[in-house]
Amino acid sequence: MREKWECDKSNNDSRFQYACALSRSCGVHAEDDKKQAVDHFMYLVHNGIFVRDSLFNLALTEYSLADYEKARNHCEDLYRQDPDNKQVSYWEVVLLRYDYC
Repeated sequence: MREKWECDKSNNDSRFQYACALSRSCGVHAEDDKKQAVDHFMYLVHNGIFVRDSLFNLALTEYSLADYEKARNHCEDLYRQDPDNKQVSYWEVVLLRYDYC
């Protein structure tokens, strides 16, 4: 994925796929990879590209980084765009548990 994105950094589909791959990283560099994925997803959201999918993946990635407030904020942003999204409703319930921790 990385090579594909680095060959054509203007290709937003490659950027999204690369960010998804980074967000699923595990091992020694997982935290750094996930932070890099957050940057890519944020770029896409701010530029109006793959907004729904990027917001959802942002929420999941922030959750995996234990930043529950940011994850919940991304869920709320997504919910405002797509109030019927069942996945967002589920994740908001999960994330609400962290209000009291």
